[in-house]
Amino acid sequence: MKKLLCLFFLFVIHRSTGLQCYTCSTTEDESDTTCADNPSEVDGGVTDCDKKYCIIVRVDYKDPRGKLASILRSCGTLQRIQTMSLKMKLTEFITDLVGKIYVMMELAGRIVPILKTEFLVTSQQYIALELEMELP
Repeated sequence: MKKLLCLFFLFVIHRSTGLQCYTCSTTEDESDTTCADNPSEVDGGVTDCDKKYCIIVRVDYKDPRGKLASILRSCGTLQRIQTMSLKMKLTEFITDLVGKIYVMMELAGRIVPILKTEFLVTSQQYIALELEMELP
């Protein structure tokens, strides 16, 4: 009976592993696009997430449509997402980017509509995105 009980607990423990998220980021200036195209192939790119959600924030150009500006994959909680400020390295001039990119955010496989996006210039190479969104 003890052996059977031990096997049961091992099975339950093995099955109750936490949420695993891809954790990586890239910008359009980096030649390695594995984070965007095939995140499972990123070395050390899978993290045991102790938060509630896997987060994907992708910034694409409107023109040309779908051209990647940057992508961030991480894990987080609702509180963190609601007040999220992201710094993404962009080498183009910030003034050229404002109004030419849109933000898509995915939480647990659902696309979350972005209600408001503000671009805050923090230096010549960094831009902070303040996101306001509806949460599931």
